[in-house]
Amino acid sequence: MTVWARHETLARPPPVAIHDDGDVAGDAAQDANAPEQLVGRTVGVAEYQLTANVWIRGMLAERYGVPVASVRYRTGGLHRPGRVAKLAHPLPDDVLVEAIPDGETLADMLAAGRIDALYTPRVPRTFATGRVRRLFADPRAEEERYYAATGIFPIMHVVVLRRDVYERRPWLAQSLYKAFEQAREVRSQIRQRVAAS
Repeated sequence: MTVWARHETLARPPPVAIHDDGDVAGDAAQDANAPEQLVGRTVGVAEYQLTANVWIRGMLAERYGVPVASVRYRTGGLHRPGRVAKLAHPLPDDVLVEAIPDGETLADMLAAGRIDALYTPRVPRTFATGRVRRLFADPRAEEERYYAATGIFPIMHVVVLRRDVYERRPWLAQSLYKAFEQAREVRSQIRQRVAAS
C-alpha cells in the first residue's frame, strides 16, 4: 500500500511508505509528510471494511502511531460518485465513518483538499495531474522493512479447497488453479485496454 498526497508546493518527496498493492493518499498542502501526521485528519475509503483498508489501518496503527480511531473516515466512490457500502457492520463507538456528499468522488475531494488522505487499492486518477502524490517515497523499501520486522506478507484473499473434496476429486485443485489463472489473464487484458483508452 502506498500513501498518496495532494501535490502543490511540496519541495521534497515524503520520507516513508507501506505496501504497494493499495494506496494511502494524503494532502501535501497540509504537510502530511509522514504517517503519524494523519492523526486527526480526514481519510477517504471506498468502504471501511474492505481488506486493503483493514491492512492499512492495522499497519498504520501498529507501525506508525496512527490509532484507528484517530482518523475520521469518509466513504464513497474513488472515481465514480454514488458508491455505498455493500455490507452493513457495527463500528467501534470511537470510530467515525460518514459518506461523502452526493455527486462527489474521493479522488476529486483529495485533489481539492476536501479530504486529507485516501486509502485505496487503486491509483487515484488525480495522481496523473500532479496534484496527488505518494506520501511514502519508496514503497518497496518500506515493504521490505515491514516484512523483515514482522515476517508478514499481507495477502488480500485466499482460496481453500477442503481436503475431503480434494481426496474425492484430486483433479479439482489443478482445475481451480487454471481457472483463476485464466480469470487473472482476462482481467489483465481488460485493464490494459482501459488504461490505453
